[in-house]
Amino acid sequence: MYIFGKILSWCRRTPWRWKFIVNLILGTVVSCFLWNAYSFKSGYSLLNAVYDSLVKEDFRQAVLKSESQGKPPISEHIRILSFKNSNGFWTPRDELGKSIFRSMELGAKVLVIDIDINTPVPVRYEKDSPADENRVFLDYLKQAAMTARSNQSVIVVPHAEKIQGEYGQKLEKLISDYQDVIKTGIVTAFRDTSDYQARHLRFYEKKDKQVYFSVQILAAVYFHYGIEAGDKIFTEKTEEILQGKEKIHIFFPERKVILYSQDDPNAEHLEARYLFRLASRDVATGLCGNVSDPLIAYPDLYLSPGGLLDRDKIYKGKIVVIGSEAKETGDFHATPLGEMPGFYLIVNGINLILEGLQIHEAKLIIRILIELLVILISSLVCVYLPSTVSAPILALGFYISFSSFSFWLFSNSCIFIDFWLPVLGVEFGRLLSDIAEFFSKYFSQKKEYEQ
Repeated sequence: MYIFGKILSWCRRTPWRWKFIVNLILGTVVSCFLWNAYSFKSGYSLLNAVYDSLVKEDFRQAVLKSESQGKPPISEHIRILSFKNSNGFWTPRDELGKSIFRSMELGAKVLVIDIDINTPVPVRYEKDSPADENRVFLDYLKQAAMTARSNQSVIVVPHAEKIQGEYGQKLEKLISDYQDVIKTGIVTAFRDTSDYQARHLRFYEKKDKQVYFSVQILAAVYFHYGIEAGDKIFTEKTEEILQGKEKIHIFFPERKVILYSQDDPNAEHLEARYLFRLASRDVATGLCGNVSDPLIAYPDLYLSPGGLLDRDKIYKGKIVVIGSEAKETGDFHATPLGEMPGFYLIVNGINLILEGLQIHEAKLIIRILIELLVILISSLVCVYLPSTVSAPILALGFYISFSSFSFWLFSNSCIFIDFWLPVLGVEFGRLLSDIAEFFSKYFSQKKEYEQ
């Protein structure tokens, strides 16, 4: 009570002191109200809007930097093989099988297949004939698995609950026979329910006491650790997940990747959000203007199936991602950058892990210091200027300064700070200040009237 009395006495000496203390209190109330803004629907939409703007600008700067430095924008350990054509609604299985086998022959360390191989394609000729694409594909996949076993390499294929028919039985048996080198992972996109855009990487899926890791996680771990150590890591992490552990750590050289539980669809984890470094040509052109396409500028990065025949040593010791750009296959996803084929999500997810680009929130002490700075500046300015003048000035000043600071942190350290919250805080503070001033005048006039 003594300290409170001293503060009250100090405030009453001059009007500006009292107004300053009131502004501090109002600022603290607003700050506390906005601290958990993301738990509300409107706050979550704001989070997405800020993230989208940051990730677009970050992608634009990364592409321009890559072009100026003359090197690909993604990890040197990644290679891409893309099918541009399709047989109706499916990728030609005979060409796909040949590409898988050839990639293993060329020495790929990890091969990721982002094409639906769990559904048999329509047989246009007599079953088991030389023209039967399903039979040809299974033969090539078996040869690729044998080569992978010899090279201590890994093939990552899409997981399926149950594959129907004779083709499914043969495929399941093949995967089972070569489970030491053929790993199954989930490839489903984690879409935002508000606008169905893919912003998050799905770390894993837990179902019926089974854990299925994403193909991105599988590829990165087996690339860095190899088969034996990688199997051990996934056994340990599976046990941790089944025990209900919230944070799962996987350590890579000089960094660690945090896998959060995604059982709760409403839980937000910044660490699961994509940070894009590669996009389709039309998307990159739309965001960056007339820049060179890295898939064309760097032939070692990107190949078509026919290009495998004479490109020896290009894939040796690399992660190879096989996908399709054919619209007919339906594997296209909306992202903050624009619509792009699904394999770009796979590539950017793997790159995020390999390059240590996992986004994370600023430390608590930094967030508190920023809040205190905003409250202090706002309180001082509002002492000398009316709210109708101070609010626009503060809102513009905070937007310019914090948006620049936020992008700098995001681009250089993958630290996320919402630059809109200080602006909203100013507007809320203005509203509360106007309400407080209204009641102050009301009671003052009422007192004068009663006297």
